[in-house]
Amino acid sequence: MKSTTSVLRIPRLLAAAILLASLVTATVRAANTPNFVFFLVDDMGWIDPACYGNRFHETPNIDRLATQGMRFTNAYAACPVCSPTRASILTGKYPATLNLTDFIPGHSRPWEKLVVPEMNMNLPLEEITFAELLHPAGYVSASYGKWHLGGPAFFPGQQGFDEFIVTSGRHFAPRFNTTPETPVEDGTYLGDFLTTQAEQFLERHKAEPFVLYLPHYAVHIPLEADEALVEKYREKASREEFRPKIHITIQATGESVFEDEETRVVLSFLASLGVGDPKLEIKEIKWAKSSKAWLESTLSFSTETSLSKLLEYAEQVKTDLNKKILPGTRLECRVSPVNNPTYAAMVEHIDRSLGRIVAKLDELKLADNTVLIFF
Repeated sequence: MKSTTSVLRIPRLLAAAILLASLVTATVRAANTPNFVFFLVDDMGWIDPACYGNRFHETPNIDRLATQGMRFTNAYAACPVCSPTRASILTGKYPATLNLTDFIPGHSRPWEKLVVPEMNMNLPLEEITFAELLHPAGYVSASYGKWHLGGPAFFPGQQGFDEFIVTSGRHFAPRFNTTPETPVEDGTYLGDFLTTQAEQFLERHKAEPFVLYLPHYAVHIPLEADEALVEKYREKASREEFRPKIHITIQATGESVFEDEETRVVLSFLASLGVGDPKLEIKEIKWAKSSKAWLESTLSFSTETSLSKLLEYAEQVKTDLNKKILPGTRLECRVSPVNNPTYAAMVEHIDRSLGRIVAKLDELKLADNTVLIFF
């Protein structure tokens, strides 16, 4: 799973930086000891920010970070799920080395062909985290947000963090929990709560070297966001340029009946799904010879049908249309763009959180001596 990773140091600190763990050894010896902020987003896709090509989401703060710092375009998370990736970040080790290769506690499905191997149900206490590594150099450390590396006996306080709040549950209070228990006003968005905790930590420790680990729960499901933000993206999704389209591409051998036969089959199939209603707009049916041996067709259309329904159509096309088209053909079906208003609002919540952290570093005159990593 490709990660979205940006690093900011104002002014430029290093010619290259990859992960916090790889920076520690070199930087703790520096006379002007730098601060570290590691900003982690749960389950975010690499293409979600605008600076990575997304035209629907609005991420001005992430984009600014990428412009002022450095942007990684060939960087990958150590694992495509939560717990192993977090363990790899905290320890600098591969998930397989830690024997922590699935989300905790994983799942038990005896009927599946690929069985999840037995693994650790926590990050072992003997593992050294970057918080523990930095502590002898005089750093104060904090973790605010999702931990997902074991229960209370394995919480951040047992892994070298001086201050922490572990959260779980949903995205709005009172539907999320805090450990240790912290007063939260009903209706507070979890991302805002975590950002406030981080800002207060920066205020308290502005005079000493610090490492702040801010692992948000967003943009993980359930999809929940401020209703005003969701409405903003609902309106945006209704614009023609952002209406979802389904694209069907067929490659087939032969040059005789391909065009008429394949067009008839595709359109007939779409009609049988109920797609061919008055709201359907055929945008393009283009037939082009891609090589001497193959002909390629692309059918793209947009509809007011919901994205979830279009995804259902795509799955049906993949499973059923292959049975109906001529032998010797290849078919691909995709839907774009993904324009879920609630998810887009969650991405903007994350962007605003990052903006607040950068603004606080500026306000406290700490930005010139802080490495900020967005992952």
